[in-house]
Amino acid sequence: MNHKRLVVIVFLLAVLVAQARVARADLYGSIRGTVIDQTGAAVVGVALTATNVATNVSQSVTSGADGSYSFLELPIGDYTLQAEKSGFETFTATRI
Repeated sequence: MNHKRLVVIVFLLAVLVAQARVARADLYGSIRGTVIDQTGAAVVGVALTATNVATNVSQSVTSGADGSYSFLELPIGDYTLQAEKSGFETFTATRI
């Protein structure tokens, strides 16, 4: 079976949560990006999972109509990002 390739563009945002808004001074970050195929076209409906390497806790989202995705308020740490869609090779990025 000839699978197309997923290309995942990742934008990392680390944000300090203001103590005025939250009683604790925890650090959170976000992973945002766009999923495109090898031709540069946006890929809709890709299942993306971000897994914290230290805790093995994961969150899942699906890419939107423009291929975009967002993981918000993730505890700071190293993450593995996996993207899957039928007909495409699975994409995995480590040490995000």
